[in-house]
Amino acid sequence: MSMRSNGFLVPLAAVVSSLALVPLAAAVPARHNRSSAATIRVQAGEFSFRLSAKSVPRPGRATFVVKNVGHVAHDFRIDGKQTAMLQPGKSARLTRVTPPPG
Repeated sequence: MSMRSNGFLVPLAAVVSSLALVPLAAAVPARHNRSSAATIRVQAGEFSFRLSAKSVPRPGRATFVVKNVGHVAHDFRIDGKQTAMLQPGKSARLTRVTPPPG
């Protein structure tokens, strides 16, 4: 083979191998995001909040399902987001998404 064909084949092989990895790399974050989703149940009462889990996935999506189990109106605030004031027996959802680092 001549130098010209060798010079062409090496970069082409690098491009083809890079393209082969793109679908695989793109599939990994999507699978990770689905597995890192969490639903946390929150019971809001007088002087306390009871959460069904002590931690949430990071990075990932966490949905807080807040129910007022108390006798007066309550709201729930986390990570800069807040529900409306919930009357006794009422519920609301609050979703927090933490992006991957970097």
